Amino acid sequence: TFQFVSFAWIFFRSQSLHDVEAIINQIFGSFSFALIPMIIWAYKLIFGLIIIGFILHWLPVTWKEKYRGWFIEQGFFVKVLIVVLIVFVLYQFNSSQLQPFIYFQF
Repeated sequence: TFQFVSFAWIFFRSQSLHDVEAIINQIFGSFSFALIPMIIWAYKLIFGLIIIGFILHWLPVTWKEKYRGWFIEQGFFVKVLIVVLIVFVLYQFNSSQLQPFIYFQF
């Protein structure tokens, strides 16, 4: 289902059928693996956040319980400071250009 929906987005986002054809030809005909390092570098903060998420997800449960327990033991102001810091860091990952909602383009 995910692949079908992702494929259907090509038709929703394209201005014309010529654009659809060009995108599909690019995907299946001239995909360049040499561009992958440039893409990763251009979105290094996003990929870094994804890697941190994977690492936190794969940590043993005992480790997760230790930092969870540490957070619970902290005082109210320390908790607020940590949450504000996390929100600030996540806000920095926000894109400077917002993409318009897809259904507003029809």
